[in-house]
Amino acid sequence: MFTSIILKTFLPGMTGQPTPDQRIRCGIVSGITGIACNILLVIVKIILAILSGSIAVAADAVNNLADAGSGIIAAAGFRLSSTPPDAEHPFGHGRTEYAAASFL
Repeated sequence: MFTSIILKTFLPGMTGQPTPDQRIRCGIVSGITGIACNILLVIVKIILAILSGSIAVAADAVNNLADAGSGIIAAAGFRLSSTPPDAEHPFGHGRTEYAAASFL
């Protein structure tokens, strides 16, 4: 349900198989959504760790912070792969998406 709300909001009119442009936008939206959710979890877990004194909850907050970093890499990979061809890359930058995925 949450996924359909996000897709209707940021990718209106997308039905069936997405176009290459819609696919890139979907990847960027996915990365940004992951970043936002993980940052929210970091904030909540840090507050809970302080209130409870639990090291385990604090460690899990750090894990969520690392997951937010993965969202940044994913969104950047999709963004860079949409860059048009230039003199150094005559076939475009489409493989950047796969290189970024290897870091996740």
